[in-house]
Amino acid sequence: MCEYYLRGGISGGMKKNQLGKRGPKGRKKTCRRQRGFTLIEVLVGLVFLTMGLLAMAGLHLTAILGNFNSKNLTQATYALQDRLEVLESAPFDSVSLDSGEHNDGPVTISGVVFNRNYAVAANGNLKTIQYRVAWNDGSSHSISFSTVRSQ
Repeated sequence: MCEYYLRGGISGGMKKNQLGKRGPKGRKKTCRRQRGFTLIEVLVGLVFLTMGLLAMAGLHLTAILGNFNSKNLTQATYALQDRLEVLESAPFDSVSLDSGEHNDGPVTISGVVFNRNYAVAANGNLKTIQYRVAWNDGSSHSISFSTVRSQ
């Protein structure tokens, strides 16, 4: 805020005169330094801070959902690999390796039910095993692996 004062010594005192930006001759312009923030500046800062915090909250939620889905996918992969290794180590003429669809039944891991089934296709001395695990954690998911086994 700028104000104009009459020139004068200590004895004459200083008289305040508010005359706009240019003062008449004989007047001295003094400006006080403003300190602090205006209300508008504070509100604009709060808006930007709020937008940043809301964006961070959205990212946090996305990370939690991603971790949840990754955990279930990892559990399904473990269940699938474990059973696929059992089938690979079974004798070639085992009942579990007969051609056709086979249901291994559900298995519950960490409160999630994983439904397991597999299909065997014979082609001479080769058997192709297609193993599939499906689960529902609010939406349906499935994963499948396949392997070829020889006699």
